[in-house]
Amino acid sequence: MNMAISSPSPSKHITFIKHAITIAMLVLLANDIFGGVIKYYTARSSLLFLSFLPVLFAGGVVGAYYLLYGFAMRWHKAMGVFLLLFLFNAIYAMFIGRQPMAVGFALYIWLPFFLGMLVAIFKCEESFQKYVLMCWLCAIAGVFLNSQIDFPWVGEDYQAFGKTLQTSREWWAQSIFRIAGFSRASFAASNQIALFCMVMLCLPMGRWKKFGIWALSIIAVYLTTSKIALLIMIITPLLILLVQASAKKTGRPAYALLFTLTAIMVLAPILLLTTRSQVGTFDGFGFLTLSSMFERMYWMWPSAWDLLFKDNNPVLMVLGRGLGGIGTPQTFFETLYQNSADNLFIYLYVTFGIGSFIFIYYLMKSLRRCASNTQSLLMYFTFSIVVVMIGMTANVVENSTSLLVFGMLMGKASEPIRKNPPYQRLAS
Repeated sequence: MNMAISSPSPSKHITFIKHAITIAMLVLLANDIFGGVIKYYTARSSLLFLSFLPVLFAGGVVGAYYLLYGFAMRWHKAMGVFLLLFLFNAIYAMFIGRQPMAVGFALYIWLPFFLGMLVAIFKCEESFQKYVLMCWLCAIAGVFLNSQIDFPWVGEDYQAFGKTLQTSREWWAQSIFRIAGFSRASFAASNQIALFCMVMLCLPMGRWKKFGIWALSIIAVYLTTSKIALLIMIITPLLILLVQASAKKTGRPAYALLFTLTAIMVLAPILLLTTRSQVGTFDGFGFLTLSSMFERMYWMWPSAWDLLFKDNNPVLMVLGRGLGGIGTPQTFFETLYQNSADNLFIYLYVTFGIGSFIFIYYLMKSLRRCASNTQSLLMYFTFSIVVVMIGMTANVVENSTSLLVFGMLMGKASEPIRKNPPYQRLAS
C-alpha cells in the first residue's frame, strides 16, 4: 500500500507551515520590540516563563517543519546542513565538558535563526513587509516617549536562574542616558529602528514619505546614542541609491560593496588577534567618540580569542568551544570568562571553530545572489548591509530581530535559482 495516500496532502503541509512561520515571526518581532515591557511585567507577576514562550513557539514551528518534511525526506538542503552542524556542535560541546543546560540555553538563543531560514524558504517575507510599518511605529514611539518619560522597567532588577539581571538595561554614554524605549537595551531599539526604516525605503512609496520616515528614524537612533545604527542610517540609503543606479548594467558594484563590508567584519578581529593596548579616547561630539570601538579592538576581541587559547588545546582552536562557550550562556554557567564577542565572526568562530565558515559561505552566497538582482531582491540586499554592519561591533546572534534576519539571509542564499520556490516542489 502506498503510504503517501494516507498522509496529509503536501498543500496542507505548506499552508499550515506558512501560517505558523508568519505568526511565529510576528510574535518574535513583537517580543523583541517590547522586550523590556514584557520582561518587567512577567517578572513582577511571577510569570517570567511567559517571556520565553515566543522563542519557544518559534522553536516549535521549526521542529514541526523538520518532522513534517523529514518523514517525506524533503528537508531543504540548507536546513539539513545547519541541523547537522548544530547537532554535532551540541554533542561536541558536552563531550569537552560544557554543561547540558548551557548547551540547551545556547540552542534556545539560536532558534530565531532557523525560523528566519524558513521565512525565506517559504516566501513569508511579504508578511514582514506588510507589518514593518507597525513594527517601526512601535519601536520609534518607545524611544520618543522614553526621551520624555522615565519608564519603570528601565534599570529594574529581576532574578533568573539564580542571577540578577535587568529588565531593560540602564546605562550612559559620555554622561548621556542611552534610551531603550520599550526594548531591553538602547542598541536593540536602535538596530530595530534602523532595520525597519531601511526595509521601508525599499518599498514602493513616495519620496517625501520615505524622507519623513528616514528623518524620524535618524532622530530616534540619535537619541539611543548607538553609533553603528547611526552609520547604517547614513550609509545604507547611499549604497542603495548607488546600487540601483548601477544594477541596470551589472551587479558587480553591489557585490564589491557587500564583500568589502564582510571582509572588514571578518578580518578586523583576526588582524587584532594578539593586539592589546591602552583603550584610546577621542574627544568628539557628545556620545560620538571612538572609546567603545577601542575597547572592543584592544580588550573585548582579544579576550574572546583567549577563550580558545587559554588551555593550549589545539582541538578548541580548530573546533571552537561549542554551543554555550561564549556570550549570554556564560552569564549563568561560566561567569568568570563571560564575553559577548561584539563581533559576529568572533562569536561564530569561538562557538563553531572552522564550522563558522559554513555561515560565511552561505553569507557570501546570499551577498552574491542579492547583488546579482538588486531590483527584485532589494530588501535582502538591505538586510545584508544591515547585518554585516551590525556584525562589525555586535554578535548579532543574541538579538532576536537581527538573528531572524541573519537566518533569512541564509535561507535566501540556499534557494535554488528557479521560477518556483523550493516549497512548491512538494505540491507538484
